[in-house]
Amino acid sequence: MPPYSTKSIVSLPSWVEQLQQADKVSSTAQAFARVPLVFRAVRLRCNSLVRVPVHFYRGRAEVEWPFAVRWRELLWRTEAAQLLAGAAYWLRLVNAYRLPKGPQWLNPFTMRVWYEQGERRFEQRLEGTRYPLDRPFWTEEDILYWSEFSPADDVGPGISPAAVALGDAQLMHSLAGFAGAFFENGAMPVTLLGLPATTPEPERERVENVLRRMLTGLRNAWRVLAVRAEIKPTLLTPPLRDLAIPELRHQAIDAVAWAFDIPRTMFMEDVANRATADNYFRQYITQTIVPRGELYQEVINSFLAPFGYTCRFCVDEMAEVQAEQGERAQAFAAYVRGGMAPQIAAAVLGIDIPREFESEWTTMTPPPSPAPKRSGGK
Repeated sequence: MPPYSTKSIVSLPSWVEQLQQADKVSSTAQAFARVPLVFRAVRLRCNSLVRVPVHFYRGRAEVEWPFAVRWRELLWRTEAAQLLAGAAYWLRLVNAYRLPKGPQWLNPFTMRVWYEQGERRFEQRLEGTRYPLDRPFWTEEDILYWSEFSPADDVGPGISPAAVALGDAQLMHSLAGFAGAFFENGAMPVTLLGLPATTPEPERERVENVLRRMLTGLRNAWRVLAVRAEIKPTLLTPPLRDLAIPELRHQAIDAVAWAFDIPRTMFMEDVANRATADNYFRQYITQTIVPRGELYQEVINSFLAPFGYTCRFCVDEMAEVQAEQGERAQAFAAYVRGGMAPQIAAAVLGIDIPREFESEWTTMTPPPSPAPKRSGGK
């Protein structure tokens, strides 16, 4: 057997070059625009929040949302801003007489926040223009400001779910980019060729030139190469089935689901039955969306107060919450009928006892348990 000299191919497959030139997902805005998993997670959270019924009041009378900007769109964008940027901003609009007109949502990726002389200050830079135009900065009298929690910064934006999941978003982007580039450019693995040391120089150059053309795309992938020298190919890229792509994909889905506090069943149909999926969804509504709505209610009411309005996020009107409350009521009745004290049954089920009924519940005794039936004689 003639000795071989190892000759590495100078031109890598075009899918490798394409991956090397591909843009990285280096920000949460890019993750939303390029990674379907993050795009879906943000939309799921925002769409779930705007499903919560919201009522507006002036005094005791219920009224419509009093401003020109559409309420659902404003709330949707506010939640999206916090999920992606860790902060949301409403500008308090005023008319020519400095009277309040309502809110305007501001893009969080164009905002800057800093602390100076005992107050937060804000500015916006949009297409080379700095706002506000009529003064050096805005203060909290001008801006309604939300921010997620950050253990390292209590002034600027906090840590967003998208930022927590950014590494896994990059993983999903890379997996999709690898598969797409690999098959788009001929599915040709990275290869080393071993040629006999006695191969003539013209024959060696011919092999290299033909292989370069084969590696440039799908249309050249199945051309036949005929040479007189003996070629020993060695694959450096492992087969796709050995790259653990499904496992990495599941890992990324789990991480994004945890960061956004969304059940993974809303990304993948991998539950045993419909009842389990429904249970996970109800938990998502009651444990993620309900507290979020209560937080928004508190902040938005501080914005509406100068206008004489209030709002109420009526999470108890949602079908999922009503279903859970019905199940808890049935369980409460069963516990009390079984002899458990009502106040203990309420504590076990997490039912809040209204203060005006606490004395009645304390003195209330459960109904007697039915006497066991006798079997046998008369």
